[in-house]
This record gives sequence, structure tokens and C-alpha cells, in this order.
Amino acid sequence: MKKNLYLSIVAFGMIAAMTLTSCDSKKAPANVEEPIIGTDYTLVKTPDGAVGIKKGETFIMEPKSQYSDITAEGGMFIAKNAETGYALLDPETGYEKLSADTVVWKDGFFEGQRNGIYLIYIPISKVQFAAKSYAVKAPYAVGTFNDKITLWKDGEQLIEPTGDFAKMAVLPDGKILVLNGKAWGTATVKDKALVPGKAVTPKDLKKYKGMKGWSDGAVVMILE
Repeated sequence: MKKNLYLSIVAFGMIAAMTLTSCDSKKAPANVEEPIIGTDYTLVKTPDGAVGIKKGETFIMEPKSQYSDITAEGGMFIAKNAETGYALLDPETGYEKLSADTVVWKDGFFEGQRNGIYLIYIPISKVQFAAKSYAVKAPYAVGTFNDKITLWKDGEQLIEPTGDFAKMAVLPDGKILVLNGKAWGTATVKDKALVPGKAVTPKDLKKYKGMKGWSDGAVVMILE
């Protein structure tokens, strides 16, 4: 009787050991973590392909299945999105700032494109806008949409969208030129609107056209 009891205990122990070994071998695959080069963040990839971002041990963005890869650009993250193309992600919150067919880092800002429209985001001023055409050069940004022009400086929208002028150029000293009909003239900002000033002389216009940033075909320009 004792012998049988002993054998039963041994058999039970072997079965338990085999069960534990089997359970260990069936543990779910772990997430893969790798540093995002040039940042303090870590890219986290789950076994099923979802991608997230951690800073230290804290997720700023839980893994999402629609993202397949994330890279650091311009102090932010560009994620490849299986549903929409690409997404620009805020490094503090993980929220999308832009969603577009393409997203690229330019000189101080991000440019996205979708359906022939530019989607612009300027991190330093947090200015974001859609435009058919645009120009960005700190501290200014100017864009056109639905045949209206809008101007920003240091993150502040200086004027409401206006269709009063065919073209606009911002000079290096901050003065504004506008094409009114077929004539170029100066303009000043008052109460979120542009007020036309004096006509530009042929001599000055020739000087402006020689500046960096001028293009006869452009609708909006920032000159240097």
C-alpha cells in the first residue's frame, strides 16, 4: 500500500513537472523594444506587429495596429500608417498632428500632402494649416486656400483669410507687399485685415524681384 502510494506521488510529481515545462514553452512572445536613434524614446513592437512608443517605462502611445514603423524627425515622430499613409505624432502625447499620403521634414517645419493640398505643421510655433500654396520662413508663414491668403507670425494669425489680393510677399524687414489687380503695393495689418498703402516703384519692384524667395509664378512669398 505504501509502495503504491509512493509511486502515485512520484507519478503526480512527474506529471506536474511536465505540465509546468509545457506551460513555460507556451509563454506568449514578448514585445520587442529598441531605442529610437537620437531620442530618449523607445520603439515597442508587439508580436502581432502593433507599434508604440515609450519614454522610460511609460507609454506615450500604446501600441497601435495601424502603425507599422515609426521614425524620429524634427523633434517629432513620423509613423507609417497602413490606413492613411503617414501620420505626424506629438512626442509628448502621441496624438496625430497630421495625417497625409506623405509627411516630410523641411527646414523648420513638416509638409504633408493629400489630394493636391499641402498640410503644414510648424513645431516651434505650433501653427498648423492646409494650403494650395505656401511659404514658411521663421518667424513668418503664409498660405493660400480657396483663393484666400492667410499670414502668421510667431504662431499668431495676423490676418483673417482674404481674397482681396492676388499675391503677397513678406519682405525681410516684415513689410508686406500685395498685388492688387496688376499693381504691386505695400500693405499694413490692422484689426486682422490688410490695409493697402503706397504703390511700389518700378525700381523697388526690380530690387524685390532679385531677392531670394521671389518667383513670378508664386502666389505667396517670403523674401530674404
